[in-house]
Amino acid sequence: MSSSAPKLHVDNVSMTFRTPTGAFAALAPITVSIPQGRFASLIGPSGCGKSTIFNIIAPLLRRYGLSGFEYLYPSSLSGGMRQRAALLRTLLFDTDVILLDEPFGALDAQTKLQMQEWLMALWSDFGKTVLFVTHDVEEAIYLADELHVMGTRPGRIIAHIPVNLPRPRVRTSALTPEFLTIKERCLELLDVNLAPSAPVNEAA
Repeated sequence: MSSSAPKLHVDNVSMTFRTPTGAFAALAPITVSIPQGRFASLIGPSGCGKSTIFNIIAPLLRRYGLSGFEYLYPSSLSGGMRQRAALLRTLLFDTDVILLDEPFGALDAQTKLQMQEWLMALWSDFGKTVLFVTHDVEEAIYLADELHVMGTRPGRIIAHIPVNLPRPRVRTSALTPEFLTIKERCLELLDVNLAPSAPVNEAA
């Protein structure tokens, strides 16, 4: 059972880039708290700053020299890369917080479903705190305990939505009225014309 204390807390963090035409506010002040053992999905349109938030928390793959090799199978890696992948895997399993940025985005539909099930089993067994970045609304809802929905210009959190679907989840969960209600709400929020300017904590 997860505790109420945040395991991962991002407090009023923003990001501004310098460009030839002046400063560009890529990310408005963001606050996100994820309790111990919770699975949180971060969703939003392209360019909203999902990966910027992720990289602020940890660009861990780059630190260990694996940038560009995130989606290769072990047999495709050199011996050195396999060793670094093994080290990274050890680090991830030894830490309480797992950060995943579009891990299944390059997979075919069937493999993607299989990897979602594998991830759910892993999370259930090890009780890690997970921040999962994805463009896929159904994937975000299916996996998560809570959703953090982002808007653009500048990137910002516009809603926090609990996902109170029973666990363990099954594929037919996506056909329930509860799931479809959350999906409809997310799609409304992802329409930039409807996105509120301040974060909204939605009712359970």
